[in-house]
Order: sequence, then structure tokens, then C-alpha cells
Amino acid sequence: MGYKTFALQIEEPENRAKSLLEAYHRRFPGLKAWHRQIDQQIHRNRTLHNLHGRPKRFLGNLDHNLAKAAYAYIPQSTVAEQLNRGLVRLYEDPELNKFDFHFLATVHDSVLLQFKETDTTSVTNFLSRANELLDIPLHASGREFRIPCDAKISFSNWKDMIELKSFSHSEISNALEKLNEESR
Repeated sequence: MGYKTFALQIEEPENRAKSLLEAYHRRFPGLKAWHRQIDQQIHRNRTLHNLHGRPKRFLGNLDHNLAKAAYAYIPQSTVAEQLNRGLVRLYEDPELNKFDFHFLATVHDSVLLQFKETDTTSVTNFLSRANELLDIPLHASGREFRIPCDAKISFSNWKDMIELKSFSHSEISNALEKLNEESR
């Protein structure tokens, strides 16, 4: 975003927003270079590919709105496809199929599952295995990286979910204990 939009977002004067954005770009100089690379590719053939190789053709005027959509395409579509690939792995995994779970929804970069087990060992085993299956390496610019997985759990609703910092038996046990106390 430009400094004027940024100023509105952070509710600061435009000159302050401009200096913050300039400092950000000094800290991360590769971002502007990446934007130039995207602009060149769009002008060359109007097509970009996400990190899984999925193409998207950008039609319409070569303007600021098209550029913003192009900048967003690779990260957003890569994350969505990464999640979908991981969900197929979850669905097909014989180890997880021993548990009674159901997919309820996916939204952008998250999935909502319903899981009937409430004992610590089952929840730990399920979440640890799900984390392994969702951990699919990605490659960009000659480097391998991973998008970390996190989880929140609740017995009854989305509002009371507890975020897990890890998938350890002790952390899951503490979260389940807290949920049990709250449900009494």
C-alpha cells in the first residue's frame, strides 16, 4: 500500500506513515525488487505461477489495481493450495482415519475440524500427526522453507478456543484441563 493508505490504516499523519514505509523498505529491500520482478512478468506475458506451479493470467488494464492483485497472487494462492494439499493428506492418512473427525470448513489459510476425542493422548496424537501431514516443504529462489502450523481447541464454540503454542502432551493436557474447568 502507499503511504496515504498506510496513514489511514495506522491513524498517523502522512509524513509519519511515509517515513515508516521508507524505513520498512530499507529493512526489506528485496520487497521492491520482487515487485519490479512481478511487474516485468505481468508486462511480458500477463501470467504468474504460484510456488506449486499453478498459473494465473491477469487480464485488464495494467494499472495499480492489477499490480496489487499480482503481488498478492503468489503468496495467497500458494498458501491456499498448500492447505488443500495438506487436507488431502489428512483425509487419506490411515493413522488419522482411526479417529472420528470431520472437516467443517476451510477459510483462506485455516481449517476447522470437529473431533470427538477429549482425552489428552488422543488429541496429542491426532494434532501431532496432522501437523506432520500439513508440513509440506516449499521452494522459492533456491531456498526451502515451511509454513508453520498452529492450532486452537475448544469443546463447544469458536469464541472460547485456546491457542496451542506447541503440540506437546503437557500443553494439550493443560488446555484440555482449562476447557474442562470452564465447561463446569
